[in-house]
Amino acid sequence: MKPIVTRLVNWVKWLDRIIDPPPKPRPEPKPMAILVGPGKRHFDRYRKILADLNDAEVDVLTEIRDPQVAGPLLARIRARRQQTIVEIAPQLGLDVERELSSNNVFYLPAARTRLH
Repeated sequence: MKPIVTRLVNWVKWLDRIIDPPPKPRPEPKPMAILVGPGKRHFDRYRKILADLNDAEVDVLTEIRDPQVAGPLLARIRARRQQTIVEIAPQLGLDVERELSSNNVFYLPAARTRLH
């Protein structure tokens, strides 16, 4: 090849590398955390949440005399207790049905049956 053609070919290759550089290999990202099973701290936190909900229910029952005011509050506390058990118990490896029955959480009949 002639020197001018060689220079032209090299210049085109150089221009191609600048316009569309070859992809650089990226290292694989390292995992941020290693998942481990629940420890005593998680069970203690779970029990504390349930104890706080029980205390809130007792406070509503003892402090508020008006059923029109206490009823919705109790319903929200009981719904929160049920929601907490259903969401957290499986993550801790606990049986949800056993937890619901041991904490006196029952499904409302209205949720299962339809009125005529």
